[in-house]
Amino acid sequence: MENRSSRPAEFLVVFVLFICAILASVVAVGHDRDGSNHQSILEALRQLHFDQASLQRDILQARAGLLQNFDPLVASVVRIHGGIANLRVLIDQAEMGSVIELHGRIAALDEMASSEEKSVEEFKTRNALFENSYRLFGHLLGMVDNVKMHGGSVPVEGTGTLMLRFLQDQSPEIATLLKIKFALLVRSGGKNERALARHGQMILMSRPAANAALDAVQKSPVPRLISAIERTYMEAFIRMDRSANRAKVALAGLAILLCGLVAVLLNRLRTHSGQLAERLAFESTANLVKTHLSTTASDMFAPGIESALADIARHFDADSAGLLTAGFDGAKEEWFTLKNYDAHRLQRISHEMRDIISASKSPFTIIVDDDCGGEVAVGMAVAGPSSHRMIVVMTLWYKESMPQITPQRSKLLEAMLQVVSDSIILQRSRAERDTLMQRLEHGKRLEAVGTLAGGVAHEFNNSLGAILGYGELLVRSLRRHSKPAKYVREIIDTCQNAMSIVEQILSYSRTRERENRSFDLGELASNSVVKLRVSLPDSDIAYNESSQVLAIRGNPTEAHQILTNLCKNAVEASAASRCLVSLSACEVEGTLLLSHGELAPGRYASLVVADDGPGIPRHLVDRIFEPFFTTKSHRGGTGLGLATVYGCLTSLEGQMNLRTGPHGTRFELYFPVSNTEPIPLEAFFGGDSVVRGRGEMLLVIATGDEERLACEDHAAAFGYEPRGFRTTEEALRWLESNEAPALIISKYGICSEGASERLKKVAPHTPWLLIVERESLVGPIEGEILYRPYNAKAFSEAVRRSLGTPQA
Repeated sequence: MENRSSRPAEFLVVFVLFICAILASVVAVGHDRDGSNHQSILEALRQLHFDQASLQRDILQARAGLLQNFDPLVASVVRIHGGIANLRVLIDQAEMGSVIELHGRIAALDEMASSEEKSVEEFKTRNALFENSYRLFGHLLGMVDNVKMHGGSVPVEGTGTLMLRFLQDQSPEIATLLKIKFALLVRSGGKNERALARHGQMILMSRPAANAALDAVQKSPVPRLISAIERTYMEAFIRMDRSANRAKVALAGLAILLCGLVAVLLNRLRTHSGQLAERLAFESTANLVKTHLSTTASDMFAPGIESALADIARHFDADSAGLLTAGFDGAKEEWFTLKNYDAHRLQRISHEMRDIISASKSPFTIIVDDDCGGEVAVGMAVAGPSSHRMIVVMTLWYKESMPQITPQRSKLLEAMLQVVSDSIILQRSRAERDTLMQRLEHGKRLEAVGTLAGGVAHEFNNSLGAILGYGELLVRSLRRHSKPAKYVREIIDTCQNAMSIVEQILSYSRTRERENRSFDLGELASNSVVKLRVSLPDSDIAYNESSQVLAIRGNPTEAHQILTNLCKNAVEASAASRCLVSLSACEVEGTLLLSHGELAPGRYASLVVADDGPGIPRHLVDRIFEPFFTTKSHRGGTGLGLATVYGCLTSLEGQMNLRTGPHGTRFELYFPVSNTEPIPLEAFFGGDSVVRGRGEMLLVIATGDEERLACEDHAAAFGYEPRGFRTTEEALRWLESNEAPALIISKYGICSEGASERLKKVAPHTPWLLIVERESLVGPIEGEILYRPYNAKAFSEAVRRSLGTPQA
């Protein structure tokens, strides 16, 4: 027994001596290392002074044109940054982290060096621009003077002299005179004169900027910061050297202090041994709770919680237990209890807990009730899935006597509640993740179908354009009230309906161009409801408008399509043909989970379309936005209505929440509110008048005979004189012996870049009209664009815009 009792004392003495030896060696080694680091730091500071002086010397030489390139400048900047980094490493190795002023000045030096580097880069850029423009300016000035000597009237007198004066003294008065000279040169119309003016203006901008960058480098505070760092370091080094000597003297006292500290720690270990045993038992119970809650499937989560509550009650010697989870506003309340426990009592305690948590800043709240044996309740507020705030309350009920709630026991209760709440949040997050994965897979299917639909619509456009174009030409050649004219008009109307279907397909597949501007959603909704009441005379469409102006960005046509399709579906679903449309402003503070996506925090315009029909069957909810899926095929449904709604909603950056049940369906649409001023709806739509030509010559280039002849027929029908060619070479040969046409109409991609340039040289002032497939357009182009398929009105409008003819 004596040997066993002496072993801890012997171990304690050896431990203290070992600590003292380590401290002594650390101090000795640190002192030697400080001496070697001191020389390295001084050498690094001297190198920084040298590199800074080299940089200022090199930039002056570059300004004077003595350097062939800027490599010395770059090398000096790199050496300065490397020297700063090396200095920081040496300071850290010297263990001078306590000198906050030293590190702050090194950081300031690094920042100033970065600023100096930006000034060097600015000087390099501006000086290169200046030298290039100055060289070209001199060359062009000689050419313009030569033109003047041969009788030209070019206003260049004194330009060279003024430029030399500006280079010596960049005064505003000389710069103003040069700007006036350059403006006169631009107005003179000559190519060399305009080039001379451009390079002269570049000199006016680049020379002062280069001088400013040079002054920034020359006046840089980097040398002063290096000197300040050197002074601060020397003061800190002297202080550290003195403190190292004092540390050696203090080692003996520190050893005694360590002995006392070890003794105190051993005493605390003996005191807390019982608490550790209790903690181990708690960890075992917590692991059982995690096992019950984390490995249980979603449909078996309630039995898993009951098993976890049984383990918790057993650990805390309680007769029963209960658990309640609910939103902080009381929504989605769920409770779980063991036998012999009143659920209403649990709800009452949770309501009290919610009020206490709302008024308290503490994350946990404990309530102790001594009635009927005793009850302990612990609750906390947590952030649940999708950042929704929720409250979790756990109760323990004691039938006869309740144990004393010590601080240690309170911490164990709080920790157990944390384990339970984490497991519940994890389980609900998994369920939410599974739901989101299903939505993602559904979205991918919709995207694939939309891509396929867009490709089909693209191919259909080729045939549709020919049918529509020849139909409009044919109906003009027939008597207005004859049967053939009636049949052709039916063909044209059918083509127009087909174009509407193609537009819906392209809208869903997101392959068409959209005009994205700010408009008032309330104004559009009011106009759309009025039109719907006229087009659906037997319907009852109620509209609750907003008192606020709700501006959103996008194309009002898409918003009109959304409202039209939803209202038609609502009227058809309602037995009384009733439909409710409402518009209001909506503020979202946290992320809101919707049936079809998530709504980020922000301000939205909420557009709701509701009906009182039987609702959408649950097995069809995931398919209603698929194109060509319809439950009204026997009534001529195309299945494109809700698919168009989905595509237009996506293009307007909106989100949707669908609520459906036996008492009706409710589409809630959320559009981000724009802060820009909305423009009137009339600005999006032009007039319906058609402008006829006055015999202007139109040159048509198209490889296909069918498309070329159709374009020529359209042009002739509207009073223009067309001239068609299969290739660009044929058009060039014709232009060699004829006057330039009023307009060149060409299919996009038929003319190569070289051929286009040759046409522009032969007819430099002739505008272009390009016939384009929406999906084939790549990058910006010059001239007007006419998208296929097009009708006669679209062709006439495109020609009018190209020729600049005012609208009738």
